[in-house]
Amino acid sequence: MTDANVVQLTQPGAFADQLTEVLRNGRSSGGTGEEVVYRPDDGAVAHSQLTAFRQWCEARTGLNLSDHAAMDRFSVKEFRSFWRLFLEWCDLPREGAVEPVCVGDACETARFFPDLRLNYTECLLAGSPDQPVMTACHGGGSRERFTRGALRVAVVGLASSLQRLGVRRGDHVAAIARNNAEVVIAALATAAVGATFASCAPDMGVPAILARFAPLDPVVLFGCLGAKPWDSGAPVAERVAGAAAGLPSLAAIVALDNGSLPAGERTVPLHRLADLLCDAVGDGEGPRWLRHPFNQPLFTMFSSGTTGPPKCIQHGAGGTLLEHVKEHRLHCDLAPGDKLLFQTSCGWMMWNWQLSALASGAELVLYDGPLEGPDTFWRIVAEERVTVFGTNPGYLHFCEQRRFSPGRAFDLSALRAVLSTGSILYPRQYDWVRDEVNGAMPLQSISGGTDIIGCFVLGNPNLPIHRGEIQCRSLGLDVRSLPPPDDPEAGIGELVCANPFPSRPLGFHGDAGSTRFHAAYFAQNPGFWTHGDLIEVTPRGGWRLHGRSDGVLNVRGIRIGTAEIYRILDNIEEIREAIAVEQQAEEEAGGSRMILLIVLREGLVLDDMLAKHIRSELARCGSPAFVPAGIAQVAALPVTFSGKRSEAAARDAVNGRPVRNRDALQNPECLKSIAKHPVLRAPPAIRAARGATPAGGVIRDGDRLRRELQAICEHVLGVSPIGWSENLLGLGADSLALVNLLLEIEGYAGRPMSLSAFLSAQSVEALATVLSTGAGAMAAQQAGSGPDDQEPFCRFLEEARAERATIATASIVRSDNMPIPMISLVRSKLALLNYELRRLYFVLLWKMDIKKGTRISLSAKLDKVNPSGVHIGRNTAVAFRSAILAHDFVNGRYKDVFIGDNCLIGAGSLIMPGVQIGNNCIVSPNSVVLQNVPAGSIVMGNPAKIVLKNIVTGPWGTRGPIQERTREKSAAIGGAECIELKFEP
Repeated sequence: MTDANVVQLTQPGAFADQLTEVLRNGRSSGGTGEEVVYRPDDGAVAHSQLTAFRQWCEARTGLNLSDHAAMDRFSVKEFRSFWRLFLEWCDLPREGAVEPVCVGDACETARFFPDLRLNYTECLLAGSPDQPVMTACHGGGSRERFTRGALRVAVVGLASSLQRLGVRRGDHVAAIARNNAEVVIAALATAAVGATFASCAPDMGVPAILARFAPLDPVVLFGCLGAKPWDSGAPVAERVAGAAAGLPSLAAIVALDNGSLPAGERTVPLHRLADLLCDAVGDGEGPRWLRHPFNQPLFTMFSSGTTGPPKCIQHGAGGTLLEHVKEHRLHCDLAPGDKLLFQTSCGWMMWNWQLSALASGAELVLYDGPLEGPDTFWRIVAEERVTVFGTNPGYLHFCEQRRFSPGRAFDLSALRAVLSTGSILYPRQYDWVRDEVNGAMPLQSISGGTDIIGCFVLGNPNLPIHRGEIQCRSLGLDVRSLPPPDDPEAGIGELVCANPFPSRPLGFHGDAGSTRFHAAYFAQNPGFWTHGDLIEVTPRGGWRLHGRSDGVLNVRGIRIGTAEIYRILDNIEEIREAIAVEQQAEEEAGGSRMILLIVLREGLVLDDMLAKHIRSELARCGSPAFVPAGIAQVAALPVTFSGKRSEAAARDAVNGRPVRNRDALQNPECLKSIAKHPVLRAPPAIRAARGATPAGGVIRDGDRLRRELQAICEHVLGVSPIGWSENLLGLGADSLALVNLLLEIEGYAGRPMSLSAFLSAQSVEALATVLSTGAGAMAAQQAGSGPDDQEPFCRFLEEARAERATIATASIVRSDNMPIPMISLVRSKLALLNYELRRLYFVLLWKMDIKKGTRISLSAKLDKVNPSGVHIGRNTAVAFRSAILAHDFVNGRYKDVFIGDNCLIGAGSLIMPGVQIGNNCIVSPNSVVLQNVPAGSIVMGNPAKIVLKNIVTGPWGTRGPIQERTREKSAAIGGAECIELKFEP
């Protein structure tokens, strides 16, 4: 890159002045650069909140801030004035003195607004009680909708209950939760009382959970205990129980749903969220918010665990809130009337980031469910009229690979912006969004991190977007690209921040003297916050990221610390040492994949069994994100003269780059064999040397079919070799990989495969058996059924095929000219089709009496000794590992079982012969039902007993307990009622 195209860093005080020249009007005098893919019109700029705030600052300072360059320079040079003016402009509820704005000038030790007090929850829930505030969407199609008044009622009620459980300001509360309404209530109630909230996703293994939660000594653990069809690995209830057993500080466990903990000794009481809301007592005067210091700890986030156990990062309430409101209102232009959907889990900082959007008046749209296809999130965007959609490059890449066009498939007219974060957004993805989503809408790349719970660089409603570039740095943050000392002319440098900012963390929990905090962020470049990213400034003042500069892996947008991987591998005795590195691979979702280099003990060879064991242990003890795409056995790993393994050298070798620290290595000769290892080659394209599938989809050559399926599985899952009988679901693949595999197999076969059949056939051998039956087998299965059973089955298939023909192209021709139909099954129809196929299996083959709309888990057991004695009504759900018996084996008698409409048979339940269960009943998980259950009852226990009567359920036993529990409270506290549950197929 020539001097004309590089913004050179001279001295710290001059950087803002230098950046001004390339920020002004979104262009510079040097270089042409990437094309403009979006330019806001003058009307949008004039009415943006950023423009309104800029004019506010001009009126109060007398400065000329006529363009963004001037605004950026003012926000950095006069950061105290900037933050004071912004606090006044956004008018958050608060008390106390605004001055001093910031005590100290050093980024490492400065403190903002020491004399100010506020309540994070109060700031988020202010507003009209009847304003919609949150819609929780669930896998399967159901919705829960909340108004601000109803959410306030629930949060105040839970906060009161937490105080009765002994939670006080400064305590820690943890959650193992799904992305749903219940965890939002839990987080806001925790913040309301001044406690600190930490969360992780339910797919994390118990050792990884305890590595995060144990140092905090939490007093309450929230947990989602109910199983979901898309869960993998150990049941989430077992994970919660395992975590609770390792947290001796707990005073209570709070179940966020109707699930149960496994049977066994438990010393900590278990409460249910619905009961705590019901038991809360209001005084009729509305919520009284206790205001806490500006720097009161709010969230505990966790480092990626690169140099040891994950560090517990403490974030203050005021700094987090102020930074988020600035990003939401000024950079994203979020306002009342907006709906924000972000593709996230509770284990990622974007969950906390989206939560704070409530303070800007926006409505949250949450999704708790699997990624079932490229249409999953776009469908929600369309159905809920989402205005701002946050996602990641991996999902956009997945949609692009599938030739899916959201703009043609759905009405996205309400959508005005797409945000992308988590990994590098490639230039071609700007083209795809412009061409396939909406060309008149911005795609804004944003980047920051868990460490600051916010963004360093992000979007700007007033600036154009150049292909492959992030628009601007975050206002008020002196973000720079710091070149390496030995190459001051380099265009790519360390991402650093040179001035104090409110969302800088308070420190690490348990870090006396802040020594670890200093080492993590300030030791490398004294006086600067060093973030660990490589970044460059473009000629127009935009920014480009170039990956991590430290040992953190970023695979498909998930940051993974290698130390966590190594801790798990230490327990595998065959491995002597290992290094995990990230390999750049643009063809992969997210642009990279993980490679695990291992040295085995003397005489051992990496075989299929050991590779499978390594993958399963990483998934079980860590998460599916810990499972590498490739495992390479090598003779030696690069080691420095101080005896430390060099991840940097291994990373350079794996990516085919010159090894920068070669002279510091004891054994540089090992790098050549690492670089040439066959595992590092990009997965080959699926073999084209196969003929067209015969009519009817039947493939007679069994071995050829198995070899072809083996090649497809190895290609998609990135694992080789895969044995014909090896369990594909045990290889640690995530939902994106499994969906890709299903679609590739459908393309190869030339016909759709049901998700239930795919998940049941868990090996190459089983998949070959399914495909060898041909498309005609399914039709033959229907031959003996009546019109009532055939009609929905045929209708679903017709609609699915019609959608594939209209949403996508009719077919895509690969190099072997084999037509492969594009699969675009929408979520709700796919789910219904799978349930209907499952129902028809029992009705047609086993002659059971099961009505339409029933949902039967793949692992549920229905009596096949007396199958005609099983009677299940409409819209009833039979959950996983439950069993319905219609014969008395001991006495040799058949006794029919009758289950009514709109019932839920909970996970692990046992329905004994002869039992009759009325309509609208719920059998709690792990219950044993020996006697008849009257309509409208909830039963639980062994033997099951009635615990609640006269309930009303919707389809599949859904009740919406939070809404029902809060209606009575709503009148007392003055909030509006929740909008009714909307039951959708």
